[in-house]
Amino acid sequence: WDASNDLLDPSRGWRLKAYASPYLNTLNADSTFFKANIGFSHYLPVMRKPSLVFAGRASLGTIVGVDRDFVPADLRFYAGGGGSVRGYPYQSVSPLRSDEKPIGGSSLVEFSAELRWRVSERIGLVTFLDGGAAFDSSWPDFSTPLRWGTGLGFRYYTPIGPLRLDVGFPINRREGIDEVVQFYISLGQAF
Repeated sequence: WDASNDLLDPSRGWRLKAYASPYLNTLNADSTFFKANIGFSHYLPVMRKPSLVFAGRASLGTIVGVDRDFVPADLRFYAGGGGSVRGYPYQSVSPLRSDEKPIGGSSLVEFSAELRWRVSERIGLVTFLDGGAAFDSSWPDFSTPLRWGTGLGFRYYTPIGPLRLDVGFPINRREGIDEVVQFYISLGQAF
């Protein structure tokens, strides 16, 4: 449900995304499960001129009915990267194998907050704080620490939407896994 004013560059309103899907494997009854996710974003104009917008997002997901290893890898939850927890490599804020490659999780929690300042007709700046993780268990296990990232962004506003460059820094960096800085380039706001 999209009650925001713009698909790629919202400055007011809110969005609610929810889905629930049963999965049935007719060849292997051990792979029957249920996946659900809900996410909410809110866009609050703070000032009109210059334009200053506070944007916030929260997301929660779960897979129930089977252990994570019986869920196909492409259906598991992953966190980290430009549309998730910036400051960390893509999908790396998820359970990892012994070789530090992401294997995904059975639950997910994500939070994001941005302050978007439109400096001119074409130029904008953003500060952000993201947090979250994917977990082995079907429900978030907060004994596993959430990963937090912060950073700055540059926006160049085009007729089809803002061109986004974000520079993210991991706050609770894991030695040998996370780099000191991550760069993200995309079209449209992060959320």
